[in-house]
Amino acid sequence: MSSSENEIQEVVVNNEKGKLAKSPKKNGGLSPNSTLSVEDLNVPTNIDEMEDSISEEINSRKLWILNRIREREARRGNFGTEECRYSKDSSRMLLDELRSNDSIIFPNMDNERSIHCLVGGLKPGQRKVLFTCFRRADTKEVNVNQLAEAVGEMSAYHHGEQFLIMTTINLDQDYVGSNNINLLLPIGQFGTRLQGGKDSAWPHCISTKLNPIAKTLFVQDDENVLRFLFEKNKRVEPEWYCPIIPMVLVNGAEGIGTAWSTKIPKYNPRNVMENVRRLIRGEEMKKMTPWYKHFGGTITQVDEQKYISSGRVGILDNKSFEISEIPVETWTQTYKESVLEELSNSTDKSHYYLE
Repeated sequence: MSSSENEIQEVVVNNEKGKLAKSPKKNGGLSPNSTLSVEDLNVPTNIDEMEDSISEEINSRKLWILNRIREREARRGNFGTEECRYSKDSSRMLLDELRSNDSIIFPNMDNERSIHCLVGGLKPGQRKVLFTCFRRADTKEVNVNQLAEAVGEMSAYHHGEQFLIMTTINLDQDYVGSNNINLLLPIGQFGTRLQGGKDSAWPHCISTKLNPIAKTLFVQDDENVLRFLFEKNKRVEPEWYCPIIPMVLVNGAEGIGTAWSTKIPKYNPRNVMENVRRLIRGEEMKKMTPWYKHFGGTITQVDEQKYISSGRVGILDNKSFEISEIPVETWTQTYKESVLEELSNSTDKSHYYLE
């Protein structure tokens, strides 16, 4: 168990069988405590209610998290409030209450931060950056460090400035395999295909500004109907943005949360727009193949949910060949180290034969 924001001197947990378990005094995490075993804490070893939260059975954890999300959404729909957690004055709580109220907090927050919103195609951090850029309405470039500070102030971000810096850089990147439509304009070195963006310059050396197309995709008049969030009585970014085309298909989505993950490839914005028009007209939409801006290779469908991207290579003579393209999201430096160096150092090159 982890301590809450308030100091917990002693929490007595009562499960449905009437058994009690005491946790030692907690100040500053577990540091003041010596090593304890389950027997020391007198915790039952076969508590069914705890299995979902600690089990390796992914499906059980998914169902557990999903049920809690549905309960929370139902309370919101009925204008209810979130259940209050225990306070420093609490001396007793049911084990099921601990599991429902505390153990679910991290999975929910982890999934919300790690997985894109299907409507707007953005993670919360990206949404905060975009919200700040809309509010500032800058026409001139701004330093990435300065923008991150503004995001933290205007959107009440609490998880560290460095994460906001990386989020801002990711929104700027436009090399092959990054964004089909970058919502921010990169002014400086924001990374290349060589190392998948990890070779970007220091944040204080690069600048950015809002890409004009962002205001076309995210119509400002929509703010009159969007649901905005509040942090300490301060209105911050909306719960989600609603772009005129599904940006989750344009720029894709990739993230790993708790028991849940997502991996959506990128598609051609023109094809996405045509399908949106077909949907509006009531026509059947056409199937799309993943597409990455400036990618010169091929993408082949293997099965219903799997595609393979291939690069391009040409044989120059009996001893040399030219690689003009590598698979998408395979970075040049990694490819050189894992494939080309192995090839050059190998004495048996028969399995590298190219047809």
